[in-house]
Amino acid sequence: GTGMIGLLVVQALRAVNCKTVIAIDLERKTNWPSTKKLGATHIIKADDSGLQEKTPRAHRRARRGRGV
Repeated sequence: GTGMIGLLVVQALRAVNCKTVIAIDLERKTNWPSTKKLGATHIIKADDSGLQEKTPRAHRRARRGRGV
């Protein structure tokens, strides 16, 4: 999620030079701009409908088909 702990993880990943940081949250929140500002390169809206199909597909697009 993009709450307090999620934002801390985003910052930690950027601090260790991760090039791609993907944040996933259930709903579009007002703090999504902050999530980008703190280092997330992609944000995926993961709702209950089609979650298992949609999230991996969005992840592959963000990673241009490469692994984790």
